[in-house]
Amino acid sequence: MPGGDKQVIQFIRGIKTLRALLRAEFKKNRLESRVFLAEDKLLERLQLCANVETLIKRGENAIKKDQLGSAKQCLEKAIGALAAQPNPDEYITTKKEILEEQLDNIEVNLKTTNILDVAKKENPKKAVLTNCLRTRKKW
Repeated sequence: MPGGDKQVIQFIRGIKTLRALLRAEFKKNRLESRVFLAEDKLLERLQLCANVETLIKRGENAIKKDQLGSAKQCLEKAIGALAAQPNPDEYITTKKEILEEQLDNIEVNLKTTNILDVAKKENPKKAVLTNCLRTRKKW
């Protein structure tokens, strides 16, 4: 897979162009049906792999930056793209399992982070109330 986002975009555009060219040649009866189907399936898988790998990479970058919400969105989108495939192969099933496990980990981290944030917000209020009560008793 290409490294940068611009390269990935060009890669996907190239695949789409090849698929359009393949379709046009098939419509002109220059290709046999089985050849067309095999090549179109290959190009479709390449496009799917590029999309999924890009989403995974974005999700991993978001995790590194501690942006768990963004990472969750990327992984959910990748899982959705894999789930939409009518005939899952080994790549699809293994990637889907890995992504669902990562998504579960992110959701657990998000829940614990939310609990900690709520606890932090409650503690300063309790500290202020306790200080106010202490100062009143002294008066």
